Amino acid sequence: MLNLNTPFRPVNSRPTSGSVGGSVGGSLKCPLKRPVKRPSSGLTPSPPIQKKHKSGCRNFSVLWRKVTQRKNKPWDGDGTLHLNVDTDVSFVKDEDGSFLGKVFNSQKRIFDGQVFKCGGYECQINEEVDVPQVKPPLLQSRLKTQVRTVKVSKPKAVVVSTPSLRLISKTQKRMASADPLYDPNGIENPLIMVRPPSSDIPVRDVVVDPSVSGMLRPHQREGVKFLYECVMGFGDFKGHGAILADEMGLGKTLQAIALIWTLLKQTPYVGEKPIAAGKVLICCPVTLVNNWKNEFDKWLGDARGLNVLAIDGKQRSFHQSDKQIIKSFSTTKVYQILIIGYEKMQSVASELEDATIDLVICDEGHRLKNSSNKVFKTLESFKIKRRIILTGTPIQNDLTEFYTLINFTNPNVLGSFKDFQKNFMKPILRSREPDCHNRLVIKVGNAKSEQLIELTKKFILRRTNGEITKYLPKRSDYVFFAPPTKLQVQLFNAVSRTQKFTKILQGEGNSMVHDSLSLITTFRKICNSPSLLEKDSFFLEICGRDGDSEENEKFRVDLGRKVKSGKIMLLMKLLSLIYQMTSDEKVVIISNFTQVLDILQKTLESLRLSYSRLDGSTPSKDRGQIVSNFNNSSRDSCFVFLLSAKAGGVGLNLTGASRLIMFDNDWNPSVDIQAMARVHREGQKKPVKIYRLMTRGYIDEKIFQRQLIKTNLSDRFLDDSAGSNEDFFNHSDLKDIFTVDEGGNCNTHDLMLCKCKGTGEINADEDEEEEEEEQVDDLLDEPPNFITALDYSQKCQDKENDIEQTQKQIKRCLKGYRHIDPLGTGINVNTDDEIIDALIRQQDSKKPLVSYIFGKY
Repeated sequence: MLNLNTPFRPVNSRPTSGSVGGSVGGSLKCPLKRPVKRPSSGLTPSPPIQKKHKSGCRNFSVLWRKVTQRKNKPWDGDGTLHLNVDTDVSFVKDEDGSFLGKVFNSQKRIFDGQVFKCGGYECQINEEVDVPQVKPPLLQSRLKTQVRTVKVSKPKAVVVSTPSLRLISKTQKRMASADPLYDPNGIENPLIMVRPPSSDIPVRDVVVDPSVSGMLRPHQREGVKFLYECVMGFGDFKGHGAILADEMGLGKTLQAIALIWTLLKQTPYVGEKPIAAGKVLICCPVTLVNNWKNEFDKWLGDARGLNVLAIDGKQRSFHQSDKQIIKSFSTTKVYQILIIGYEKMQSVASELEDATIDLVICDEGHRLKNSSNKVFKTLESFKIKRRIILTGTPIQNDLTEFYTLINFTNPNVLGSFKDFQKNFMKPILRSREPDCHNRLVIKVGNAKSEQLIELTKKFILRRTNGEITKYLPKRSDYVFFAPPTKLQVQLFNAVSRTQKFTKILQGEGNSMVHDSLSLITTFRKICNSPSLLEKDSFFLEICGRDGDSEENEKFRVDLGRKVKSGKIMLLMKLLSLIYQMTSDEKVVIISNFTQVLDILQKTLESLRLSYSRLDGSTPSKDRGQIVSNFNNSSRDSCFVFLLSAKAGGVGLNLTGASRLIMFDNDWNPSVDIQAMARVHREGQKKPVKIYRLMTRGYIDEKIFQRQLIKTNLSDRFLDDSAGSNEDFFNHSDLKDIFTVDEGGNCNTHDLMLCKCKGTGEINADEDEEEEEEEQVDDLLDEPPNFITALDYSQKCQDKENDIEQTQKQIKRCLKGYRHIDPLGTGINVNTDDEIIDALIRQQDSKKPLVSYIFGKY
């Protein structure tokens, strides 16, 4: 019997002028750019019906729907067409076996790849089958209710002809043979999966589709084999899950797609169904739903019989609820893959329970780090055997979160949480306490850490950007330090003279933690733009400007007009130079704050520069199109892309730009790293320049320094977890954060005690203490990076109170960066960027826009 778990889709016979089906709910009108490529079958085309079956009857699976005048017609369900070759009459039944109608003169009507009428229904041929596909009577009443009440939109169509049907039959029959689906002897550099370690039934090689494996880079081939071995249960551990933790830009999506396509079509066991014969569920942030859909279209094309359902919010315009669509996905064979956002997945969880899901992939899966959140619990309730997490963000210092992710992919592989605490967590953390000097405790902790690393390497794979850098254009990174304006200095001084500020530094008051967070926010607003303080209740209260008097009202209004800051003036100059000195380059500007994006938007309008914008308020259904329009537009129609780091800093490909400006930074280095990776990705054709803007001597620079010397300062501090924040900063930390360093051109450079002249030369002092640095580097290179980040932090923690050690840490983290002093000899430095060279030449030395630059180029 033919394998019906891989539906075949009819295709338009005129690919150069037809329309191609889009996402659920309708079709997108667009001409095909190239003819559809069909696999070579070695068959000679023949008329549809030339030869009579011995039984005088042929059977076909079909899609059916009621006749309707709607413009966008969804399919209602699956069915079977029975053709009597002698009388040329066929009749159609739905999946329950209920009669739908007859078709006369069938040979002329049903084999042209078009929709044909059958009574009060419309039908379309899917593929030929050996026997009628009718459900057992006991299930009829239940399935009839489910199918008849759900409307499914038409999947992408491909042309069906008799040779194609014969080819499918030939392919399906090979599943029962010991030969692989693809002959490795006829493939250049075939990608062959590992065989089962032991089996009681005959096995065969699983060979990845050569049209897919031929596009994989070496590290991606390794990743596909790793994932396959894990989800098949062939690894040296008990479980069927994996975590692919490659850094951004290494093609985690492509590796996942290659794995999915292989599992949908093949199995190593002769005579068995494909591994993912049911459904595949892909959960991701809502901003990435369309990106995943586009990636499937890009890598697998339109003519492979694969139907992908992407719930992106567009379905509502076609009068179908998401729950109806999901129920249809669960109960019909039209779609094999569902792509859905995490939040939407929760709302349709009951409808998904009816689906047989063989594999779930969680993109940006680090959001599952808390086992008590609703998304985690919902996914757990599905009882899916094979689970994969994709994440480019390492878990840095929280072993509880580390355990949660592992336990999701491979339940109990590390034992219960109590076992994990006893065997690993407590001894490791005890050995890393700052005041721990017991050699035995440290030795035990280190041994447990190494044991945990070796154990988790079996199902966690992490590679760095070094794997792909050689395939991408050059990337250069620059850190700019902009002097504050006079108004910014006055505002900082006004806050620091208040009683509230003094109490915060002294740790007085019951609301010290809350007030500290408010003060940090206020200082960051001053760095970004003084106008942000117009409605800052904390600032107005401590400065006595929150009253209703006319004077206070005038003060607030005047403050709201003071938009310019040191960083905004530097940004305006950079944008002007890029626009004037380049012909086809575009820019991405990223901020962590929507209010800052509002100000930057007005700034662009004042400069008459075209822009697009994506932030948390952008409807999810529009985000993919906004990104696509920017990537494909000319710079005259869209020069700048304004992006919220939280809403769009993950997973988006903005390769239409070659320059990225990070306007402000985050406490968590991973957030900045993710955001800055938006342009230096596969598909980028131009050299990439990354600019990070800091306000010299103020909280911007202090956050940057803490990113360098305390990598464990992640989003915990701004996570609304007030209970865990009380001891997170001690008084010394707070005093340092709120201290203003007005002297010198760069406080970070001063901390390094670097004796260079700022000429941009590679510093010879970087070779000092090379042995110590190599030890840290070796630790950092030890895969996976989950534990090594914690190891790195702890290696330095014991000596962190020593100012000399802090200097060494900053110097080590900035290794490879050139030091450029624009106000000194740096004016004659070649920065490898004509924009920065022009900026340095043109700035006024008495009112400089930039006082210091670190550059890696």
